[in-house]
Amino acid sequence: MIDERTCFMDIRIFDERIVGKVDTFETLRQLKERYPDYGFSVMVLEEFVPEDMKYGIVVSPTLDVRKDPRFRSERVHQLIFGEEVKILSVGKDYSLVKDLRTGYIGNVKNEGLFFMSENEYVDYGKLRMEKLRGLFGRIRGSSKMVIPFCSHLRRDERGYVLPNGDHFEIEILGNLENDDIVKLSLEFTGVPYLWGGTSNFGFDCSGFVNRLYDFQGKGLPRDTDQLENFTKEVSLDKVEPGDFMFFPGHVGMYIGEGKMIHSSGKYGRIVISSILEPRDDYERFLRKSLRKVGRVL
Repeated sequence: MIDERTCFMDIRIFDERIVGKVDTFETLRQLKERYPDYGFSVMVLEEFVPEDMKYGIVVSPTLDVRKDPRFRSERVHQLIFGEEVKILSVGKDYSLVKDLRTGYIGNVKNEGLFFMSENEYVDYGKLRMEKLRGLFGRIRGSSKMVIPFCSHLRRDERGYVLPNGDHFEIEILGNLENDDIVKLSLEFTGVPYLWGGTSNFGFDCSGFVNRLYDFQGKGLPRDTDQLENFTKEVSLDKVEPGDFMFFPGHVGMYIGEGKMIHSSGKYGRIVISSILEPRDDYERFLRKSLRKVGRVL
């Protein structure tokens, strides 16, 4: 199954021939497998990306990924400082990119990226990578900014380094020492809800649990339905802290004692709800609509 969130296609069928454009040769391969009896006249976008712009590194605290290449388009995803993308096409203000962590595709502002050739990207990837162990980090150097939890940092023998080669120092704001995912999650109680958000400047429901597991070094799909399909179902009586609790269009993480932490659009922030022993109408609604408990293996 080709998912438009992770594969870009703009194709039509004319007289048993498929014409149009796709993002990568891998997508074209999948199409040919799906339609073996059709001819193809398809442009592969990645083939036409300039050699010095094949990859991008996020150099802003956050970088919104939008459905269409314009500011008022829906935010469908969000990248944070240091995350990496594959460039699929380059426009004047926006580029179509693929998030190399989640596979998500969308349009981002060019000014939020540092572009690299494939060879430069390979060399950059040889640098040691760390994830920010703080609620925020204040970068001091040629670029000054405050970056969010779990930002991806690279360093060499001289210290932390930006994609352009400049070195910088970082001040940790709100140090996070505990690796336990439940205790970690509680640090974000009250963080604002933000549709498409994946940082502690603002999370949506799947962005929150996804980022917690990213900090643990586990790559997960981006959206709630993708997470639901990805996780192994367990019975409610065997639920453990760290398991996901799925509802129609919503996901939270079980933290024990019958409770779940989640980024709630209803309350506009990250809250803790009692699911197994509901205390109010909203929690009773959640309990009634719970449709799966999923475990990340």
